[in-house]
Amino acid sequence: HPTPLVEVGSVLLSRPGPRFALRGCRHLHKAVILIVKHDASGGELGVFLNRPTQRAVNLGGAELTVWYGGPCKGIDHDGPDVWATCFHTRSDLAEQGRPAIVQGLYSISAAEAANHVSMGR
Repeated sequence: HPTPLVEVGSVLLSRPGPRFALRGCRHLHKAVILIVKHDASGGELGVFLNRPTQRAVNLGGAELTVWYGGPCKGIDHDGPDVWATCFHTRSDLAEQGRPAIVQGLYSISAAEAANHVSMGR
C-alpha cells in the first residue's frame, strides 16, 4: 500500500546522484532497502536487497550469502552490535511473538536458523 511513512515492510529506493557521495554515504547510492524493524524513537533496521557481499557463512551445513544491512551504523561498522538474522518464508518456524515483516516473510536469529537447518527443517 502506498504511504509516506517508513514502517516495517517498507521498501526504500534511493535515487542515483552525487548527494550520497558528498555526505560520506556511498553505500546508499542506488540502494534498495527492506525495513525489517522500526520503532517509535526513529530507529530503523534494514537489509540492502541489492547488496550481497563476497562473504558466505555456514549455518548448520548450509552455505548462505551475507548481505549488507542492519542498524544504520555504516557499511563497515564492526562494533559489538553486529546484526545477524536470517529471512525465511515458513510460518511454522516463525519465532513466538515476532510478527511477519511482510505477509509470508519472517526473520529468525542466525543461531536458531542454524539449529533448524542442522535438524533438517
